Amino acid sequence: MIPKVAMIGGGSWATAIIKMLSDNITKKEIFWWMRNTEAITHLQKYKHNPNYLSSVEIRIPEENISSDLSRIIDEAEYVILNVPAAFLKETLNAIAPGQLKGKKIISAIKGIVPDENLIIGEFLNQKYQIPFEDIVVISGPCHAEEVALEKLSYLT
Repeated sequence: MIPKVAMIGGGSWATAIIKMLSDNITKKEIFWWMRNTEAITHLQKYKHNPNYLSSVEIRIPEENISSDLSRIIDEAEYVILNVPAAFLKETLNAIAPGQLKGKKIISAIKGIVPDENLIIGEFLNQKYQIPFEDIVVISGPCHAEEVALEKLSYLT
């Protein structure tokens, strides 16, 4: 069974990861949350993110792209967090406290949570009681453009 995956974020790194996911798993299993409703409308119509990596084609169902964070998270078994660390708390404040429980969380966020001085995994564990074994972190010296163009990249 193919897991359902939610991407939370609309920047270049999120776009690159969505592109790779949509090339490799069933597109109907991918859900994408973006804050910018104009970008969502553009993406649904023209199949590319107008603000980041605009030459990269994204083909996932229109109804799977939304600014409704709760709905997107509810759809998925795996949630990829890909917003700037400075906006993580604000973004997650839009969901119910227990909404991430039971999900596998993948952090593609660089840095620490401001005012908390915690790395993302520790923040998720402390604030949302997500067990460390349900948290995965991807990082490394790669660029979104290289990933989207399927160039050799390294992640840890």
